[in-house]
Amino acid sequence: MKLPTLGRDKPFEASAPMTPLIDVVFQLLVYFLCTASFNPPEFQLPANLPATGIGQPSEPPPELQELELIELSLRRENHRTTISLNGEPVAGFAELERKLRALAQLAALPVIFDPAPDVPIADMVKAYDLCLLVGLTDIRFATRSGEP
Repeated sequence: MKLPTLGRDKPFEASAPMTPLIDVVFQLLVYFLCTASFNPPEFQLPANLPATGIGQPSEPPPELQELELIELSLRRENHRTTISLNGEPVAGFAELERKLRALAQLAALPVIFDPAPDVPIADMVKAYDLCLLVGLTDIRFATRSGEP
């Protein structure tokens, strides 16, 4: 098949415009730069390991080994709020925070929060906030039988 000529003896040359091709190349370049992840390899990430006891997991105290949940109850006696944690009385909110911190470091256990109806809201909120402060976020409220 003979190629058509433009009135001269030169054959017709087909050429593609370069501008759209360059636009596509730059769009691909921008796409790959935006979707690339520049995370360092895992072996280069810093790791904070304990200085002693490497390879030996620490055992919780015997009274906490079988603990599946934390029971926190607030009661009102003699115009004063009394606190008990897992059935044991707690002297005040400072001691409650200390004990909750120790429990939160062992495991992320659910907290069953059981305030009596006559306990002031301020004390309930303070105990609830202490649970959140130490990192115990799975807090469930206890209900009495017959209540919704």
